[in-house]
Amino acid sequence: MANTAEDCRPNFAAPTYPYFSSHLPRIAPTDYSLPLFITAATDDSQVPIQHSIEFYQLWRDAGQLAELHIYQKGEHGFVGQPRGTAIDSWIDNLFRWLKDLYPDCF
Repeated sequence: MANTAEDCRPNFAAPTYPYFSSHLPRIAPTDYSLPLFITAATDDSQVPIQHSIEFYQLWRDAGQLAELHIYQKGEHGFVGQPRGTAIDSWIDNLFRWLKDLYPDCF
């Protein structure tokens, strides 16, 4: 059986500290949009927290599934670099979300 384009589509996306710029096209929900799990830190000095909030709201306004986790501390680059704060649990929260979303896969 050959894989079709639909077979090869991802099931979700997990953007961390998503960034919008006037120089980059904004991602918009489509008829086939992925459920999103967005993670960010309030104290991120490189990407304003508002970007994550806007991304979440854009998805929700389009009727798409999205979850947003904003942590007080974590700064930029927390993925793969433990900080000793609550943000270190972001990956565990992602796995819990995936289990809720796709219970037959776990």
